[in-house]
Amino acid sequence: MLLRDLPILVLDVQTTGATPALGRVLELGLGIGDEASSFILQGVEDERIARRILALTGIAPEELAAGISEVEAFAKLRLATESLATPVAVAHVSTFESRFLDVFWEKHAGAPAPWLWLCTHQIARRLHPNMPSRSLRALAGFYGFRIGMERRALHHVEATTRLWLALVEDLEQTAGIATLDALRAWLAIKAPPRGRQRIFMMDRAARLALPAAPGVYRFLARDGAVLYVGKATSLRDRVNSYFRNRKGHGAAKNELLAQVKDVDVTPCATPLEAALLECDEIKRLDPPYNVLLRAGARRVGYFDRDLVPTLDDAPFGAAHFGPFPSPYALLPLTWLAGACAGAATELSSLLRNTVGPVRILPAAVVGGLSDTAVRFDLPHDASPRDWLARAIVAARKEAVHAAEVDLATQEDEILAPDARDDDRELSAEELAESLGEMVVGVGRAYLRSRRVKRLLQSTITFDGRLLHEARHDLASRPVDIAAYDRVRVLATELDRLGRRPELVISWIDVAARTSC
Repeated sequence: MLLRDLPILVLDVQTTGATPALGRVLELGLGIGDEASSFILQGVEDERIARRILALTGIAPEELAAGISEVEAFAKLRLATESLATPVAVAHVSTFESRFLDVFWEKHAGAPAPWLWLCTHQIARRLHPNMPSRSLRALAGFYGFRIGMERRALHHVEATTRLWLALVEDLEQTAGIATLDALRAWLAIKAPPRGRQRIFMMDRAARLALPAAPGVYRFLARDGAVLYVGKATSLRDRVNSYFRNRKGHGAAKNELLAQVKDVDVTPCATPLEAALLECDEIKRLDPPYNVLLRAGARRVGYFDRDLVPTLDDAPFGAAHFGPFPSPYALLPLTWLAGACAGAATELSSLLRNTVGPVRILPAAVVGGLSDTAVRFDLPHDASPRDWLARAIVAARKEAVHAAEVDLATQEDEILAPDARDDDRELSAEELAESLGEMVVGVGRAYLRSRRVKRLLQSTITFDGRLLHEARHDLASRPVDIAAYDRVRVLATELDRLGRRPELVISWIDVAARTSC
């Protein structure tokens, strides 16, 4: 039978661990022809699923609660398998899927799994040995379609089905392989080594012809969709650096480059204006491979004098702190104050949001909280405002020794999995260190919010061009996340420009009527 006519069962699993010994099947995806479905499996009582797993998959708690049992999932898997005369199972990295599903089948059927596994990754490895990445997302982009960034079984089954059809056509046209037997014989041959020279879809001459001017660049997929937006002091040098410098590229960046077909650029008069345009373009386009400056569900946060967040995003006034890049920015200090006073609810929130779902013995919690209070010279019953005052002092002292993190220079941050180890156990010393970093971080956030507020109330020009016009309605209209990010980037760029005395910056503070 020809490969193009071969009925296959496409399988994908999302799991809670790397092996069946360390995890279980969390979500199962099945696909036959044009029909695809997925099912979330219920867990055992008191099961702890790593936060990074839920973040990567986007699985919500209500989906977990509504999941099906293993017995129900196996019945669906068996029905799909028995519908095929020849049970050929296709997965993108079949060594991973087979590791879990072979064990799953044997556990419930009492017999070895019947599938003949085929791996689209292994096929692509032989067809395209010099691609920068052969992840499912990279290959989807290479063949002209895209999948979302969340790792869901249904999306992966649908993408693997489309990838299989594209690879079957490629196999027949470029390798002369059209049958299952020929494919199996071809796969039995050792794969060629990956060459040192990577091959990209983007035309080399096109990127070399880019202007050596400041500006914003947008990496485009085959279908013209924007994958990533960045800024540069030299568009030609910055864009070409992606394709020349290989040593610093991680898996996510290689995945991006494998999909880039073209680049669209907008030259700017100065790097400062490029930074502001980049901020605006990321909001407008929402590129999947940008991490920073995306809007998403982010909201600006404001707090009253007791550090209680306002519920309606009310504009800041004399009795409010803000704006902050999150409505949770000051809450860690409220949780810390409550935890030190013995409030269990605040302690739970503090540990979950500060150090994650890690194991901390009760003695380590007591010691860590006590050490943190001693470090900042505060009694256990100190108020959140007392903690904020100490946080501001600590952040100012730190700024004397180290420059503030430059948000605008992180334009090359590419989406990557969170590699935190959720199974580690923290000591009292480690907990105190983590809590101390949190306190100083809140202090830095407060100082930034003060500067952003001043900039929002200022008119700023650079080299005769208006960059920001003062907001006169701060008392009546709140600031949205787009305005906040833009002024935050502007503050960072002004810091950089302020170190160059030959440049003229006019900064007119509307409130104080002063200029600098």
